[in-house]
Amino acid sequence: MHLQTIATLFTVLGVSIVTFCLVQAEVSYRRVQWYLESKRSADREDSEWDGGA
Repeated sequence: MHLQTIATLFTVLGVSIVTFCLVQAEVSYRRVQWYLESKRSADREDSEWDGGA
């Protein structure tokens, strides 16, 4: 009985850790995508300024 309880706790803990890691990975991925997009639009604005001059 106790062994089953411990196994259940470890399973819940493992699932929680995996879920947390997946969420962190998703957040990091979105941050990188947002950074690249903002950098790309900034480069576009710079080229427009160069073209205007």
